[in-house]
Amino acid sequence: MVGSVIDHGTKEGTFGRILVDTSSDTDSWISRNKILQILRYLHFVNNEDSSINKENKLWKMQNILDYINKRFRTAYHPRRELSIDETMLKFKGSKRIKIAVSKTTQIVLGVGKDYLNKGHRFFTVNYYTSIELMTKLEEQNTLSCGTVNQNRSGLPKDAKKTCPVVKNLKRGDSL
Repeated sequence: MVGSVIDHGTKEGTFGRILVDTSSDTDSWISRNKILQILRYLHFVNNEDSSINKENKLWKMQNILDYINKRFRTAYHPRRELSIDETMLKFKGSKRIKIAVSKTTQIVLGVGKDYLNKGHRFFTVNYYTSIELMTKLEEQNTLSCGTVNQNRSGLPKDAKKTCPVVKNLKRGDSL
């Protein structure tokens, strides 16, 4: 059964209707009062529990999210190649922000922590690629490959544009 809220209304006090697809020829509707009743009794955590970190914005749903993520990890087994790009980073705003290399390294290692030392290969875009990341992945016996901007901080001089080998590279060539 799949439900979706539609016609949420613009007047104060109106909530909307949920269209429930019962995978049959007829669709049924759930009234606003029924929706509010379901939401009133739908809880994933005890609000009075003092051991919960309420600074986490998802504290009311964290238990169910952890459970779902655990189930996904048991059901999904990625192949050897793993790709990590900019969409993995949470971002709010309209302007692109600069993030320190060590922070991007932490992001990649955090996202890929379950796949280190297991024969996987990480492929990163120039946003994440750094010498620091490649070194840390190599320490974890994990191969990596990535594109890199020539002005990236920490990049050795022999990989910069002034090096004759790099100057002669054509589009699609690699070192």
